[in-house]
Amino acid sequence: MKFSKNVTQCDKVLQLAAALGISRELAAQIIIFTTNARCSQHIAPKTLQSDQQRHDLLMALSTHLEDLEEQLEEEEEKEDEEKDK
Repeated sequence: MKFSKNVTQCDKVLQLAAALGISRELAAQIIIFTTNARCSQHIAPKTLQSDQQRHDLLMALSTHLEDLEEQLEEEEEKEDEEKDK
């Protein structure tokens, strides 16, 4: 998958989710992006153009994961409320 240079890291994360076909599956996104973030922490410096690029990627993944986890919690709470009715 090739990205244009003016696309932010957050946009790249969202585009990757769409390309993988998991844009509507919160649990799948959490698994994939958690693994991706952990792997990115250990990428050789030659793989990314700069430390700033690596930092931006990790921050984008981290922010996206936080959002996904909040969405998943909200969905679970909503399901629990519906079961209690």
